[in-house]
Amino acid sequence: MRFTSKTLMILILFSAISYAQQINPYKAPLYWNPYEYHIIREQNGIPNNYIPENELLANINWVDSHLKSHGFNMICTDGWGDTSQLNVNGYRKSHSVNWVHDFAWWSAELQSRGMTLGIYHNPLWINVDKNDTSTLITGTNIPVSSLMDSNENALWFKWVHVDRPGAEAYVKGCVQYYADMGVKYLRVDFLSWFETGYDRNMGTVGPSRPHSEYVTALKWMREACDANGVYLSLVMPSLNNNAEEEKIYGHLFRINGDAGSGSWYKFSDEDRGIHYTTWSQYATAFDGFVYWSQMSGKNLVQLDGDFIRLNTFANDDEKRSIVSLNLLAGGPVAIADQYSSIGNDLWLYQNDEMLALNTDKFVAHPLSNDPLNDLSQTWKGQLSNGDWVIGFFNRETTSVTRSMNFSSLGITGNVNVHDLWQHTEMGGMSSISVTVPPHGCAIYKLAAGATNCTAQSITFNVVANQVYGGTDFSPSTTASSGLPIAFEVASGPATIVNNQIHLTGLNGTVYVQAKQAGDATYCAAIPAIQSFQVSGGHQTVMYTAGTFDGWSLKPMTFVNDEWVIENVAITAGAHQLKFANTGNWTGIDWGIGIGLTGTAAVSTGGAANISFTATTSGTYSIHFNDITLQYSIVYTVNHQTEMYAAGTFSNWGLAPMTLVNGVWELQNVALAAGTYELKFANTNNFTGIDWGNNVGLVGTAQVTTGGSANISFTIPSAGTYSITFNDINLDYALTSTLGVTGETLEGFNLYPNPAKSSITLHASQTIQKAVITDMTGRKITEQALNCTDCSVDVSFLPNGIYVITAISGEAVAKEKLIVERK
Repeated sequence: MRFTSKTLMILILFSAISYAQQINPYKAPLYWNPYEYHIIREQNGIPNNYIPENELLANINWVDSHLKSHGFNMICTDGWGDTSQLNVNGYRKSHSVNWVHDFAWWSAELQSRGMTLGIYHNPLWINVDKNDTSTLITGTNIPVSSLMDSNENALWFKWVHVDRPGAEAYVKGCVQYYADMGVKYLRVDFLSWFETGYDRNMGTVGPSRPHSEYVTALKWMREACDANGVYLSLVMPSLNNNAEEEKIYGHLFRINGDAGSGSWYKFSDEDRGIHYTTWSQYATAFDGFVYWSQMSGKNLVQLDGDFIRLNTFANDDEKRSIVSLNLLAGGPVAIADQYSSIGNDLWLYQNDEMLALNTDKFVAHPLSNDPLNDLSQTWKGQLSNGDWVIGFFNRETTSVTRSMNFSSLGITGNVNVHDLWQHTEMGGMSSISVTVPPHGCAIYKLAAGATNCTAQSITFNVVANQVYGGTDFSPSTTASSGLPIAFEVASGPATIVNNQIHLTGLNGTVYVQAKQAGDATYCAAIPAIQSFQVSGGHQTVMYTAGTFDGWSLKPMTFVNDEWVIENVAITAGAHQLKFANTGNWTGIDWGIGIGLTGTAAVSTGGAANISFTATTSGTYSIHFNDITLQYSIVYTVNHQTEMYAAGTFSNWGLAPMTLVNGVWELQNVALAAGTYELKFANTNNFTGIDWGNNVGLVGTAQVTTGGSANISFTIPSAGTYSITFNDINLDYALTSTLGVTGETLEGFNLYPNPAKSSITLHASQTIQKAVITDMTGRKITEQALNCTDCSVDVSFLPNGIYVITAISGEAVAKEKLIVERK
């Protein structure tokens, strides 16, 4: 039967209507994703961005041990990697060519642990070459390549043309392929690029397609997902006409821009309240959850606020807020923190009282879906058992009071109020008024029943402004119950030590909460909050930059009453630096001093820098007291605690190095003849310092954190090489693995090593000759000997790494020699 375009549109319309009447059978997923690992590498300019299997496994083990029991039972892949490994129908079967195992293996592994694998992939992507005629669409004799337009000017992706024969089979076959390996979650990205061919930040990224083609593609995906019990997540959708298509075909759709570098700014402040007409219509998750709440509800489409990186948030209040809003809005909790970055924040993902909302498929709504309306920061919703949950949020930088009369919920009389973060009973109430700290939240469950505790309240007197330098103190606070008060710093330059306020040394505003959790007689009190100013202390932030790093401002850390930055790579010679209290030179800066130690002065407006001379290349710590203005630049001989090497030869997979005699080594690296690039890093994921920016097999590296150039080198002949790096003076070398022909010189050793002026060579038999070469094999000196304990002069050698060869007849011994004078 032949369909006209009009008939086709009617069929699509009826199909859409049937989907609009369907119930979303799923609760939003709780899962882990490697986004943080990838985005950090991308931001550091690391090519061939993939997650090694050992890193993936370490995170799986972490989730399995600490989060699975709380409902986080899925590991989902993300983008990046490569598409070099395809199955017979052109579907991606592995994340990276560097993986030993494919997706099917990892899916089986996760299932054996009671978990599942989620897949990031768009069924509209074509991974084969345009000339490939052997890769066929599943169940057909049609080449996959026939689905693409090889002349289409599209960025990054080759797209399926849904009007071509076999397109439906290819799209649905993709879903089937992953479903057959046990995948129950499909995350489909870059949908706006397919639909409109436009990106607000990048301009034109492809052709604009007929709306009907976008609808057809979504319909095919949803049909295949429904047939296989797969949850369909729509990412980067345009959400045109108030998400008219996405709310029908998706189980979940994204409502904000990418999580990126994380922090409160990305969650709440970026382009706050600005409504764009293209992806992403709102920049932040907070704005997106508020506006798109009009689409959500129990058994309806769910809202995706993207990944959570708790380790990037400033304090516990901010962290509670992002977890809370995702759960109240009925969205996923998608963890991107890693086992290596989570720090002390794991408990925020383990709040079973909050996670019970997800189990219930709970969805709350704000009192206004206008992100600029203050009512949008108060949320309410009803659990399946009839209990209410309310949430008060504070996006502002000062504390605010949020209130609700429960009669607005249709409640008559008192209900029991339970705090879902403090895990405390607040007693019977008919209304509530709470002072919420900056960037904080308060989440309460309202349930019918008798009250078994006596109400209490807290009187928290005004706290006087403080001058840094005083002793720790207890604010004037009492509970009507007479029970002891516990304090918590919500934000600002203070901590709690022995339940007293301890000023940390910085200037700023401190917000302190007073809490009383109740006992067998008394209910918990509503927390009270006060704020005060701290003066006479240090700047709230500090940066430094100089000629040694291209004047790129780096943040300093406040330690023991001064600002410090460690492990700064500085080469020998004359340099200049300045300190600044902003990251972009818009505030105060300090310079004018001379020498490695001295007193700086305010230099805002272009006055002179601090000038100093480093006598030795290596790593330095820089110290600055912004009250006394004393500074120091101190040469440090402490090696990094760990070191890794990566390059084009390893597809940028970081390999651990071993510290041997003060030099980091990576042995037995197989290299074919050709040109390569290399970097060293002090973390296994490029989140710390990295070194590069040189040319040659031997040289001195520079700090390149942030994406600067790599080390480039050329291997003249294939072989096995060792890579060495001295993180003190930054010398590196690549050398062919030392080969020894003939007999081995028994009992050979040399000392001291590192050496300054002379070395002793010892062997069990007479040493007849010693030859010293540099790391490229160029002979520097040769000395005739006749001894078993021989002194060899090296005072003429500059600091560096050499090879010394000791010869006795046919017996030979070779060792690395390090010359190092401080």
